[in-house]
Amino acid sequence: MICLVFNGYYRSGTTIFYRILKESNRDKLIFYEPLAPVIPEKLINRHEIAKSTKLHGFNPWDCYLKPEFKKVRYEYLHNLLELRDSYSRISKCCKSVDILPFHLDRIVERLFDMLSYTGDKVIIQPNRCHFILREISKRYGCPFIHIIRNPIDTWISQTFEPASKKVSFASILLKIKTTTLGRGILTHMLPKAPFAGNWFLICPDYKIISERFNLETNTKDWLDRVLIVWTYCNYYAFKQADDEKGMVVYYEEVTSEPERWLKIMSDFSGVNFDLRFAKILKPRITKDESLKKHFVERLERLGLLDMVNEFYPPKRWFGNS
Repeated sequence: MICLVFNGYYRSGTTIFYRILKESNRDKLIFYEPLAPVIPEKLINRHEIAKSTKLHGFNPWDCYLKPEFKKVRYEYLHNLLELRDSYSRISKCCKSVDILPFHLDRIVERLFDMLSYTGDKVIIQPNRCHFILREISKRYGCPFIHIIRNPIDTWISQTFEPASKKVSFASILLKIKTTTLGRGILTHMLPKAPFAGNWFLICPDYKIISERFNLETNTKDWLDRVLIVWTYCNYYAFKQADDEKGMVVYYEEVTSEPERWLKIMSDFSGVNFDLRFAKILKPRITKDESLKKHFVERLERLGLLDMVNEFYPPKRWFGNS
């Protein structure tokens, strides 16, 4: 049975929390991004899992090699392929496909049911359940935690950081991001660069959300797209949290006071967040008022600022500092 959902938009700290949950709960099955569109290829060729790129020093995909998952592997593959195909229509203009459900429909429910049947206590870290957290919570009687990170560092982490691993020039720019030059590249040049949309499924998620909410904008600016997706995903997750079965936490607060927040999340969820792992949570916060001003102005221009003020007002983006 699913006992916890730990969700968040990409680059908000979900992978490091997957590791903390995995290391803290050896008696539980913990599944990483169970709706990820890349899973079918990994299930077809399980050697792909073994050689997967390590994130934060470990391979999160090895959960799909567990013997408990073997009994549902083929059925899971069949259903996930069907679900992915249904999203291909929306994402046909993009290089990639993502899965972003707005309801716990037949196929999504079946996939989570299969995971639920693999063990007595199952945790999922999905990254894609922003709009269905309450439905999952009701079906499985489990709590959920959704983590939110400020949009400045989300944007940097989705663009500069991946590029810095491959291009030395990007690595240099990452170090000067709070200079006049760095800010200009981040907010004016990078949003127009084609490569900026190559990571973290920015294009398909923007297509899915703009179609779902009938957004009039058809911007080609990558930063605008990220802000639209970041706002809608986090806003609707926030609206489902009721402090009884659903909790929202903020990356900047959690990483600044990790012991306090690990205990709060343990007490809320009934799932162990071992305090020994507080030391691996290091705050990575770009504290720059000029960047904040630019992002706020963009959000206002896009008509998103009222939503953002409800779930994460800009004055809180840099934590308690």
